[in-house]
Amino acid sequence: MSDPPPHNRMRVGASTPIIHATVDLLSTIRYVHAQSLRAAVLTWAEEKQAQAYVDFVYAPAYCAPIERAIATGRCFAALVDGRVVGTCGWSPMEDHSPQARIRWCHVLPMFGRLGIGRRLLATVEAAAVSEDYFTFVVRSTPHAVGFFETAGYGVTAQGMRVLGNNESLPVTYLRRNTRAPLSAPLF
Repeated sequence: MSDPPPHNRMRVGASTPIIHATVDLLSTIRYVHAQSLRAAVLTWAEEKQAQAYVDFVYAPAYCAPIERAIATGRCFAALVDGRVVGTCGWSPMEDHSPQARIRWCHVLPMFGRLGIGRRLLATVEAAAVSEDYFTFVVRSTPHAVGFFETAGYGVTAQGMRVLGNNESLPVTYLRRNTRAPLSAPLF
């Protein structure tokens, strides 16, 4: 199957409904994450490392933060023909700083490059801003660094993420500051 013409590709991304994720979508969300990560990791790593990511997504602990985000309205899904094809969410930073951590930004590979990821990210950022978070941080695999840089994020650090089974994979940390609210104190 060939890619749709560019004008049709743009229309798909722009018209894709974005909804608040619900707990009944949790297994589908994990599927989207596993497929997205597997395809992406295989572009720069071996099958063993890609499988480590898939195993990580299907580990029981993976769901807890997603369930919290769903319960607080901080996890979103993109739909094409009623099917979840992408997700993105956020949470306040664990250290109680005034930063939002962008999380779970994944689009199924066959729906990539349609603008769905950009719309999801914009929706999540707007939701965080509505709760007075104006700085966003993200931990990204190598394949998605360009996506976040295009969205205005800058690289702050590089590191490794331990996934289990003695597998560690590279990650890049990025950050984006938006305008501060008028009531924000000046430092």
